[in-house]
Amino acid sequence: MLETSGRLLRLLALLQTHRERDRSGAELAEHLGVSRRTLRRDVERLRDLGYPVHAARGAAGYRLGAGASLPPLLLDDEEAVAVVVGLRTAADGTVAGIEEASLRALSKLEQVLPSRLRHRVTTLHTATVRAGAAPAPTVSPDTLMTIAEACRRREHLRFTYTSPHVTSPHTAEPPVPPTTAGVGDDAGDEDGWADADGAVEGAPDGGGPGGGGSVAGRTVGGGSGYDGSDPGVPRTERAGARGADPARSGDIRAVRCVEPYNLVSFDRRWYLVAWDLDRADWRTFRVDRLVPRTPTGPRFAPRPIPEGDAATYLAHRLSSRTWPVRATVTLHEPVSAVADRVWPGMGVLEPLDDHSCLLHLGADTPRDLAWMITSVDADFSLAPDAPPELTEALHTQATRCLSASASESLTRPAPQRRKDTQ
Repeated sequence: MLETSGRLLRLLALLQTHRERDRSGAELAEHLGVSRRTLRRDVERLRDLGYPVHAARGAAGYRLGAGASLPPLLLDDEEAVAVVVGLRTAADGTVAGIEEASLRALSKLEQVLPSRLRHRVTTLHTATVRAGAAPAPTVSPDTLMTIAEACRRREHLRFTYTSPHVTSPHTAEPPVPPTTAGVGDDAGDEDGWADADGAVEGAPDGGGPGGGGSVAGRTVGGGSGYDGSDPGVPRTERAGARGADPARSGDIRAVRCVEPYNLVSFDRRWYLVAWDLDRADWRTFRVDRLVPRTPTGPRFAPRPIPEGDAATYLAHRLSSRTWPVRATVTLHEPVSAVADRVWPGMGVLEPLDDHSCLLHLGADTPRDLAWMITSVDADFSLAPDAPPELTEALHTQATRCLSASASESLTRPAPQRRKDTQ
């Protein structure tokens, strides 16, 4: 009986490992060292235990299918460690409502871990701590699943979107950039404003200087409190207009209809990259600020995503399009040499040739932008259309550095000259 049980586990492992193709009966029997007849009996035993083992028509092959209930899974050592690490990360992640379920699954798995694996995961857990990560907004797993299913099925998605609209109580509300509804032509990108509904619908907020947010350590919307959201979009309701909480009276609610393409997890936040049907342009949306409306709409034919993929497109948007001050500089080094010096969210590199590349980036102020450019530690050239304020900020920084080095040379004792020996 012990030999039969062990053989069933080995058979189950073979079927789970190669689910993408049918395994022939001869191949399985050879791996297990049994006859075809014994293999068929073992397959029937697995079916009696609830495992959906399907036989391929026209060939003596087997495949493990999806069943009505989740059967036990077999994991090797590396897979078990990966699952434990993933569950611990999920318990402290940004998806709301799965923390308790993650801890329950983690407890069950740790109880049956062999001692050698339990020691490995315990060592990893006790030796690592999470630091430097500001609290991130949480999202509902149901919202993520609804969006993911619409992306997979290529179906139109409608949702209510909330865009913070923060203005100083001592200043007038900023004007809506001139734009043609539905065009999405980036006409409003001038003067630090995003286009009709923002290059990024709700860039990271909170925690940054001046009320801005943080993208890989940099602030978004600092000072004015603007975060790339739409200051005036069609089909909107200004929160507070009908007796809402005055503390959130600046928020704007809008019903959006999009062609969803990808969910992107960036800097502990979830974003949806989609084609906005009302603006006829690409947009990115903060998932924690949207509420899906069901049912989903009709299917659509996929469009090519700008920048080649959703992750690169989002990084480009967050690094330059939503910032008040933007610039493109030519770095006189290849992309491969400077890639490690450009942190995520800082900017987007674009190769020119084997010896130079472009860096597209943005910041709150020209002074911040000058610091970011020089921090790459590479020779560079400004584009002819670079903001004059950036040129002045670079000149100020260079003058300050020269003054510091000159004052140090004046206060430093002159080195003693040695007398030449005759």
